[in-house]
Amino acid sequence: MPKLPGHVLIWSPEGSIYELHAPACHPVQFLSGIVESWFFWLTTHTAFSFQGQYGRLSVYKEARKRGAGYWYAYHTSSVQTRKRYLGRSETVTFARLEEAAQDLQAFNQELSPESPPVSDPLPSLQAAQANNKIFSQTGLEPGATMVMTRLSPPHLPATLVVRERLLLALDTALSRPLTLLSASAGWGKTTLLSAWAHRHHEAVAWLSLEALDNDLTRFWVSLIAALRRCWPEIGARALALLQAPGSLSPGLTTLLNEMADMHGETSPILLILDDYHVINESTIHASLTFWIEHLPSHVHLVLASRVDPDLPLYRFRARGHLGEIRDTDLRFTLDETRHFLKQSMGIALSEANVELMEARTEGWIASLQLAAIFLQKHADPSAGVQTLSGIQHFLLDYMREEILARLPSHLQDFLLQTSGLSRLSASLCDAVTGRNDSELLLEQIMRANLFLQPLDESRRWYRYHALWAQAMQHEAQRRLGAPTVRMLSNNASLWYEHQRLLPEAIEAALTGEAFPRAATLIGQFVAPHSFRNPYHLICSWLRRIPDEVLQAQPDLSFLYAVAMMFTIDRRSSTLWARVESLLEWAEQGFARQERWEHLGETLQHRANLAFFQDDLVRLFAFAHQAQSLLTGHSLMYHDNLLVRGLAALLAGEVQMAWQCFLEGYRRTKNLGDHSSAFAASLFLGEVCLEKGEVRKAAYYYQQGLTYVDEDQEFSRQHLLLETGEPEPFFPSSTYHNLARLAYERNEMADAQSYLSQALALREKPEEAVHIQASGAFIQARLLHASGETVQALDTLSQWEMHTSPLTLSQPPYRAITTRPLALYTSIILNEGGMLHRCDTASPSKDISTCPGKNGLRILRLSQKHLTKQCSADRCSIKRHSIGFCSRSTVWV
Repeated sequence: MPKLPGHVLIWSPEGSIYELHAPACHPVQFLSGIVESWFFWLTTHTAFSFQGQYGRLSVYKEARKRGAGYWYAYHTSSVQTRKRYLGRSETVTFARLEEAAQDLQAFNQELSPESPPVSDPLPSLQAAQANNKIFSQTGLEPGATMVMTRLSPPHLPATLVVRERLLLALDTALSRPLTLLSASAGWGKTTLLSAWAHRHHEAVAWLSLEALDNDLTRFWVSLIAALRRCWPEIGARALALLQAPGSLSPGLTTLLNEMADMHGETSPILLILDDYHVINESTIHASLTFWIEHLPSHVHLVLASRVDPDLPLYRFRARGHLGEIRDTDLRFTLDETRHFLKQSMGIALSEANVELMEARTEGWIASLQLAAIFLQKHADPSAGVQTLSGIQHFLLDYMREEILARLPSHLQDFLLQTSGLSRLSASLCDAVTGRNDSELLLEQIMRANLFLQPLDESRRWYRYHALWAQAMQHEAQRRLGAPTVRMLSNNASLWYEHQRLLPEAIEAALTGEAFPRAATLIGQFVAPHSFRNPYHLICSWLRRIPDEVLQAQPDLSFLYAVAMMFTIDRRSSTLWARVESLLEWAEQGFARQERWEHLGETLQHRANLAFFQDDLVRLFAFAHQAQSLLTGHSLMYHDNLLVRGLAALLAGEVQMAWQCFLEGYRRTKNLGDHSSAFAASLFLGEVCLEKGEVRKAAYYYQQGLTYVDEDQEFSRQHLLLETGEPEPFFPSSTYHNLARLAYERNEMADAQSYLSQALALREKPEEAVHIQASGAFIQARLLHASGETVQALDTLSQWEMHTSPLTLSQPPYRAITTRPLALYTSIILNEGGMLHRCDTASPSKDISTCPGKNGLRILRLSQKHLTKQCSADRCSIKRHSIGFCSRSTVWV
């Protein structure tokens, strides 16, 4: 039997419910009659322990080469272990588990009446909680799951028009990494893909995307869940890595490697992502681009979208890696129109009228279907064809006035009240409408062909056609009024919360403008002290909450500020100002409530904000205030350590800096905070250089680079995913420093290689001043050493030209910016005559003919800076500049 599982499902007699206990997570409750979220949990896991009313079991999913695998129950006594087949995930109900536990326990008791009733070595709850956590708050853990039907192709209509030409076109997806279906709503993309998936059902993984998937981790967890339904042997390790703090890239790499290892063992792996148009998060597009470009040859991705996705389609197209099916391909042909009208809708028309219908609807399937419904009710269908014009405008009017208005009033009410639901079940509809007959009404709507699509074979979940839902929502606002529509949405939110579907509950509460309730739900959703909260998703929620609610709740304004710091474009001063305001509200609220630890964390975040804005004065000031409030248990404590170490290093207190950086390095490594561990290793290298320990410095720099893959394309993607920017200063600085060490050892080829790797990470010039200074300095030194002196001076001149005089004059930056300025001075003075030629240039002579267009200004700045730095000994410019050139001290 496999190793003991880490999740425990326990019957709670107090609440007559089942509770799922997961490692380091709050228990999740399941009502015995509501099993949708439980079924989905089963699709994403492979083992759990069961402690029911009638006995205990260990339950495992056994993989199969085809299909999603089968569940088996084990019960162990002192005599032997017995095994019971449970079936696929959808058959593992709570009742079936109780039955298996009772039968197996009774059987083993008969074999050994003197033995204890149960001696199954089930892990204790404490042991289960001590195991490594796989799922955290992504919106897809057991406590915040999605409906299982998102992982299955929608049910096909009984009157399906088989479109062989398009099915054959889709078969070519097996020869390309990516196939795209791009067309607006109503062109039959989902139905076509569903028909194709049913044709290849054993080899197709399906995921219907939704707006909540606009979070990087949630997106990939959902995608892996879809893959694991067909291939349960892949994805477990990738899921664990995705949930770990720090990098996303190891999880994606592991998933790619797992799929590559399956080559030859399975048929081709096909993954369909439906409704990709709901994804608008740039980091998801970037990560998917990387994934597509590294797919093994037997893995193929199919995207369906209403708009072209933000992927490099031109590049895929040029390489022959992209197949495309568009609206011009999806249009119903004349034969398909004829077949649909006659066989599916039972309308007999002359050939001329069929041609007219095809021309009027332009092959648009949704309009053809609505037009057919109109003709069915027309006394003379042939005459009715002549009245069809302005089909798009006609569609919405016809839906409201001809279809909805002719229905019984109770069905009209039901359709309007449920039109805002993205997916429907009888239980959900009862909760929203206050009825108890929703199951019957859903069946009536299905029989009436009212644009309701079943999402599973058992018909527990449905969804409305997008155009129909749009029309009904508009009509609901008009007829029911905004207050009633908001109330319906809040009813849905309560149901979702009861089912532990927290993301859906939050969305519905926000739609219903129940902002205090939404704030409470967001607080429940967020994992405290976690690096891997879905911050993009959290931002999308919090920006919809009014400022007065945010100001009144410091926890909420603090969360919003942190989420923004993880997700915003760092070049936007407007967004930084918003973060500053949120942190100020949090600071005031925590101080008012005397929550000192939270106040310290807020102050440290203000310090971090100053760091990103290159404001070292405010950085040190806020960190100093936070220091007395933070305890060693705070996740912000190591950030404070690094800032204290930096302040000590710039003040020349090398031993103090070393102690701070070393403690910060150890803490961040233990926490798995890769970005902070990278920063700490870089700072440790700087201290080693100050102490003259060159080899030790190189060791810490190399340690930092363990977080950056050797493949620069991969590295850029990784950095983009982690920080939102493709060239953060930590990797660039590390490569610069390694280049500088190689230069000092006269290893020019290695120095140039490191510099090239640093430059490969840079895609825009707006880098932090210390990165610009460091890069210009080492590049100029290499050029000068190779005899390209004029180019070296031009490099320094270009750097100076893009650096503001205000930045150059700020005290924290003098030690950073002086080095390239001093190098310029040294080169000029050592190249005898250059300075004289520029000084004596005639007024008519263009200064650009001198080495470096801003040469004289740089020289004067150098003199000014060097004088400020060394006013005590009043050394000469040349002597001081040479000294600076030979020193190895540099901040990041």
